Amino acid sequence: MYMYSENFALKGPNETISFINHYLKENISTSVEELYIFSDNNFAQNKSRFIWLFYNSLVANNVFKKITIIYPIPGHSYLDCDWNFGLIEKMRYKTDKVSVPLEHVKLVEKANTKSPFQVIYANHSLSNDLSFDGHKIVQVLDYKSIMNDILKPNLDHLSNVRIIEFTKDMVKVSLDLRKKPEIELKLTKSHQNLFGFNQLYQNLKPAYEHYIPIRKEKYEHIKKLLNYVPLSEGTTFYSDSYLKIKTNSNKKLFNSLENSLKVWKEMIENVLNFVMR
Repeated sequence: MYMYSENFALKGPNETISFINHYLKENISTSVEELYIFSDNNFAQNKSRFIWLFYNSLVANNVFKKITIIYPIPGHSYLDCDWNFGLIEKMRYKTDKVSVPLEHVKLVEKANTKSPFQVIYANHSLSNDLSFDGHKIVQVLDYKSIMNDILKPNLDHLSNVRIIEFTKDMVKVSLDLRKKPEIELKLTKSHQNLFGFNQLYQNLKPAYEHYIPIRKEKYEHIKKLLNYVPLSEGTTFYSDSYLKIKTNSNKKLFNSLENSLKVWKEMIENVLNFVMR
């Protein structure tokens, strides 16, 4: 279970690829030649052109000979991960209250008594003071920036794909779970050399250099609730060193336009006054 606070990372392709890459390296033997993945249809994470290019690069660089992703019909998947999240929900209902991040971590770790979940952090420790507490930490890397120049901006059949198959020769999809992938899919703008994709990976940089700002309303809500939550000494997770307020870029743009209009209005009035004289 990869866990993080929303001021540590977001929920896009960079996170998904970083976590999957870490999982494959840590848990899948190098002797495995074919990889089968069952996934839901979430476009931002599991069904994006970025994640597909990542899988394609694994095959191109001989990490696997073949990768097949199967997307069950929405609402009928019944995947193991859904069952796991159900266990966590049951444990949450049994818990009186959760006030600090480490309590969330412990809740997840004890949700499955038969096979306890292993919690891995993203970017920063989820301890109450953000200090290292023994859990592994995965750094979220900016895959999107190096993939944007290679990927086609739009992909055919993306929303309707039920099976996608990656081999060294090509990428094929099927729009029907009952049929084998036969429709060829072009991921890149041209026939670029994916065998050298590992060289691009060497230029990967962290996706986030600092803590990610949160909405002002949420920030104020947290600060208000903290007045009623007894925190143990040394709990710094909610301090302003880590919680930053997101600036409203739209509001800034509106104010800038408004100021520009005022300047133009004054100029026009000056011109009219001069003409009338």
